[in-house]
Amino acid sequence: MKVKIRESRLALISLFLALEVVLFIALDFGNIGTVFKGLAFILAAILAPFFFEEMKLDLGQGLYVLLMPILFYALVTMVAPAYGSYPEMYLNEVFMQLSFITRLINLLGVVSLLLLGYFIGKSEVFATKHIFIVVLAGLAAPVLVSLFATLINYGFFHPLVYKNLVTYYSGQEYDVASQASLLYGFRIMVGDLKALASMAVIIASAGLGLLFLNEQKDKFTIISLAIISAIGLLTLILTASFAALIYLLPALIFALLLKFDLLKKLKNKVTLGVVLGLVAIGTLIFLLTAYNVFNLQVVWQTNRITRKLFFNGYMQRFYIVFKEAVGFRNLYGYFVMTLNGNKIFPTGNFLFDVMWMDGLIGFLALFAFLVIFVMRLVKYFNKDKDDKILKVVLISVLLTAFFRFMLRYPFNIFTYEDFRAINYFPIINSPIFLLIVFIAGCVFVVKEEHKDEEEVTHEEK
Repeated sequence: MKVKIRESRLALISLFLALEVVLFIALDFGNIGTVFKGLAFILAAILAPFFFEEMKLDLGQGLYVLLMPILFYALVTMVAPAYGSYPEMYLNEVFMQLSFITRLINLLGVVSLLLLGYFIGKSEVFATKHIFIVVLAGLAAPVLVSLFATLINYGFFHPLVYKNLVTYYSGQEYDVASQASLLYGFRIMVGDLKALASMAVIIASAGLGLLFLNEQKDKFTIISLAIISAIGLLTLILTASFAALIYLLPALIFALLLKFDLLKKLKNKVTLGVVLGLVAIGTLIFLLTAYNVFNLQVVWQTNRITRKLFFNGYMQRFYIVFKEAVGFRNLYGYFVMTLNGNKIFPTGNFLFDVMWMDGLIGFLALFAFLVIFVMRLVKYFNKDKDDKILKVVLISVLLTAFFRFMLRYPFNIFTYEDFRAINYFPIINSPIFLLIVFIAGCVFVVKEEHKDEEEVTHEEK
């Protein structure tokens, strides 16, 4: 199969263009993500015949199970009312005014990105390090441009310099310390500093792979990771976004456990039991509080610590969103931002955002995809022959993105009310999510040593 692909100019050009499309999606180049999703579909259609025989085998080996949830989720986004267009818009409603064609391209594009990841991984035309560096560089470039623009417009450490100061736009007051200059298409626009910090901390986590320098002598990989990580760290430091550094902690713990070979010691029934026990306790507390069993909502409010932990602004939204979904009152998405006088949306958490905008069906489909992806990721980490530094980079970036978006998902990026029409960024349009779908296809193809040896032997025969 590999020989067949390398002998086909069409296949090689299509694979190269596929990687370029992934780069442009990471860059969010020109703010024409829909165009690149359409191109991803075309390229997937061109490449499918070259991988038809392998796909038939792999569909039964788990590719079908990976594809179905993301397909169902994309289908929900086609019918969820928040994505549609209505004659009137109010301040408490979210209508992204996406045409049917745009929603259809979103569906085809997200599935095609997973297939492109599968095709690229299966072909082995590109080294894994080149794929990862392309993706990370695509994420880092807009951060670098936005950092320069922010420093030019606001100066160094502006959240500290302009603390408690405001600016006015169209007669409305805005906090200067929370602003940043963000690259959007070919324009620089006033946006939320937290959105810039989110992307910065995600690319900064790639530098944790440098902890394994002794096992990696490839200067290209080392220099690339150092530059990409430095862009993220400098952005956080020069914009005084120090609090965002805490989101590096999960990835740092993982890297240190691996560095000192402690992961093997954690693979036992006691550790697994403790983790599952903590998850079970947390889930139980959430359920009891959501339904106010034993009047827990009042109990938590009597103490400052418990109020901040279990009944803060985030948690109150989560409780309402959860009850609406599991009560079958929200099967395929709400579009209102307030409910019974309470501000519900955006929740600040990407999973609960999905549970609200895409309903219970959309949430279950996305959750199933993430669970299957994690399972494939564990298999990739344990069995794939790629260098350890690349595996650490991938896991670190994914861990950081997950924990950041669990508490700070930037559904609204821009500051001024005049930009409201382009200020909605559901995950189906998020470059990070689209790249995760692409990576899911890549890591599905687990390269094992004995398989390569069998291929060589077969070719020799």
